[in-house]
Amino acid sequence: MGRRADHSRDELQKMAIQSTRKLIQAGGLKGVTIRKIADDIGYTSGTLYQLFKNLDALLMEVHIETLRDLRLSLETIDLAGAPEDALLRIARGYTEFSTRERNLWNALFEHDWPNGVMVSSPHEAEVVALIGLAAQCIGPLLPKASDEEIFHEARTLWACLYGIVSLETAGKLSKVDNADAILVTLVANYLAGLKVRQTGAGA
Repeated sequence: MGRRADHSRDELQKMAIQSTRKLIQAGGLKGVTIRKIADDIGYTSGTLYQLFKNLDALLMEVHIETLRDLRLSLETIDLAGAPEDALLRIARGYTEFSTRERNLWNALFEHDWPNGVMVSSPHEAEVVALIGLAAQCIGPLLPKASDEEIFHEARTLWACLYGIVSLETAGKLSKVDNADAILVTLVANYLAGLKVRQTGAGA
């Protein structure tokens, strides 16, 4: 029991989050428990319950880190040049990350939150920031649109991208059309549609 004094509260929280990430990376969300996490870091389950209300609260922190890692990865992408090219680079970066961190990514969407549990503000902020990257690319194509309209278009495109990535990470995409070929078609057709609508709005 003496190990309880070995680390500060913040250190223990970080250890628990990293342990949970490691367990998910190794075997997915199934089977992840407070006891396994406690055993991994050398503390008791009771100690973890002093740090996190329950396993859902701990998983929320892991999911936030996953989204943050994705955002930081995508923020390194050059968004200069044609919107189509920039969006395709973002889409490919999204796919590469989700493939590399397949179990963490799937856990983000497989986890069922209990009734009444609200997604945290940091979680929502990361989602908004990710969609905002797509909005930066779409904005120049819609010079007359409001920020809300541009963000709506970005969110719609992001939802389509999520569908492709989900099928890819689940191994359910057709072997005839791989994820990259579908991403190219999605981005090209979606932006072509935006341009047509913009031309019609300006007529």
